[in-house]
Amino acid sequence: MIFAVKDGCFGYDQRMILNNINIQADRGEILAVLGPNGAGKTTLLKCMMGLLPWAKGKSLLDGTDMQRLSRKALWKRMAYVPQAKGCPMAYTAEEMVVLGRSVHLSVIAQPTKADYAKAHQAMELVNIGHLQKKLCSRMSGGELQMVLIARALAAQPDILILDEPESNLDFKNQLIILETMKRLASEEKLCCIFNTHYPDHALKIADRALLLDKNGTSIFGRTEEIINRENMRQAFEVDVCISNLKNEEGEFLFVVPLSLV
Repeated sequence: MIFAVKDGCFGYDQRMILNNINIQADRGEILAVLGPNGAGKTTLLKCMMGLLPWAKGKSLLDGTDMQRLSRKALWKRMAYVPQAKGCPMAYTAEEMVVLGRSVHLSVIAQPTKADYAKAHQAMELVNIGHLQKKLCSRMSGGELQMVLIARALAAQPDILILDEPESNLDFKNQLIILETMKRLASEEKLCCIFNTHYPDHALKIADRALLLDKNGTSIFGRTEEIINRENMRQAFEVDVCISNLKNEEGEFLFVVPLSLV
């Protein structure tokens, strides 16, 4: 499985905010999308999925223009995890996750025992089986984010797209989300694409990175090559220090913002 965007462009009111986006992500890889506020990270995800039409260019799945696929065929292979901002509806975690099976059902069909089994497998995959009967409206942000990931996994996709999955979470829940994405890519061979405000997180788990700036330009490549002092200065208008940290678990790169430029 190979997902790619070729020459993708998008804008509002004749102003292009995304220009000539060219990316590729393979099965089992993680791609991080970074950039300052207003650079178009969430817009890019929507264009990639076909929720917004490219003004120019296209999204490709195994070399096929995604516009040529039916919506049902596409969403059997691709799943989207929005930001968890609370759930006012009185769904249990089980009920929320089984909604992910809808792409495999007809319009009037009800979930079967097999669908519930797939939902339970998805919950166990992200270690939230114990939340099965808990109301989503009573969950913490971290719990709800994991439920949304499980809902996406219940569809059994090849590609998982996540919109700032670790934002507004504490350190522990951020690590749970990052480790879950890393495990899904390495063990389940999912292609995971996520946008983030944290370059440290991209350096920790992403194989490749796309860095956007407010001028509509972008650079794409191996994460450790894209996230450097010069590129961060250009995109974020800040001077940074990128350093190594070693401990018993290994060696890590982290980014510290120093000053405005």
